[in-house]
Amino acid sequence: MADWTPSYTPPLPRRLARSARGLLPLTVWLACATLVVWLGLFEDRRPAIVGIVSSQHASIITPCSGRVTAVTTALHQQVAQGQVIARLDDTELLLRLTRTNQELAILRAEIDKEKADIAAQTGRLENKRNLDATIERRRRTTSVASARLAGLATRAEIEEVRIRAQGAAIEADRIASLTEQGLASPSRLVQLRTLKEALQKRLTELEKVHRQQGERTKMFAALLAEFQPQPSAPTTVETSLTPMRLKVQKQATELEQIEHQRQQLLLRAPIPGQVTELAVTEGEWAASGQRIATIVASKPNGIVAYIATPHSAWLAGATQLEVRTPSRAPLGTTIVRSVSPTAVRVPRRLWRDPNAPEWATAIELAPTGRERPGDLVHIVHPGSS
Repeated sequence: MADWTPSYTPPLPRRLARSARGLLPLTVWLACATLVVWLGLFEDRRPAIVGIVSSQHASIITPCSGRVTAVTTALHQQVAQGQVIARLDDTELLLRLTRTNQELAILRAEIDKEKADIAAQTGRLENKRNLDATIERRRRTTSVASARLAGLATRAEIEEVRIRAQGAAIEADRIASLTEQGLASPSRLVQLRTLKEALQKRLTELEKVHRQQGERTKMFAALLAEFQPQPSAPTTVETSLTPMRLKVQKQATELEQIEHQRQQLLLRAPIPGQVTELAVTEGEWAASGQRIATIVASKPNGIVAYIATPHSAWLAGATQLEVRTPSRAPLGTTIVRSVSPTAVRVPRRLWRDPNAPEWATAIELAPTGRERPGDLVHIVHPGSS
């Protein structure tokens, strides 16, 4: 008698799952084939030219030679327009400011001497008819000169405090960065910030005093202009004060020159963007005319595309062109700004053969605002096929 083995029939869901696993590879293959056919039918086959997104570059050049006392930015850092990138040594400028203050002190002494001469002359002219007019004119003239000198002295002190305040602010920023890195003591940072606040307070007080002195100068000048001397009043007062007035003008010019040079020592970013080159470090000597940093604008300012000269007719009648990524993703539309009159050398990154330079017609296009500086883009003629 033969052996009998009982038979087993799987349930219906399991049998359907096995059938689906067998049909899955065939389904995937059919889906891929359908996608390839669809891409072949709807692919954008319009011809395109390649362009490079350009941006504005700015170099920071030292106006004079000197030692770099502070570098306030780092490589690849974003900076704003007018932001201080570095500062040159201002020791010589401070010495000139000291010398200017000394010359102001000399002028004060000369004015005091002139006052003494007026007092002596008053004794000699007390019996003359025009004594009162002469003394009054000289007194008013001396008051104007004294008020102007006081204003210049206050202005010189304002410039000195401003330079010290800016130096303290830059040093505080530098110490703050070092403190975050654990390389400086927090007490030093607190000390610098306290000094900065004190200098700012002193600067505010001096500016208020300077405004008051300006009002006093105007008042004394008005009193001098209103003065009506006697017909017989001597005219030697104006002549005696001429040298001091010339010296006052010289000191005013010197203070303006110091302010101009102080601004030149602060090397600022001419445009907003990213620091792509930083050629100096703190304590390094910089020569006059040396490029210490390069800034590239964050936003593109144009697109430069290149097209072979025989195909320049491709641009005929094109009012707007499409801008796309290398993967044909749309970025927007653009217009032609200019076309080079002759063929130009194509950038090396666009050469088909790295050893064979290429020449083509350059086309400058307006950016769409969605590109990034340095990216490659494709320019497509809307009406081409």
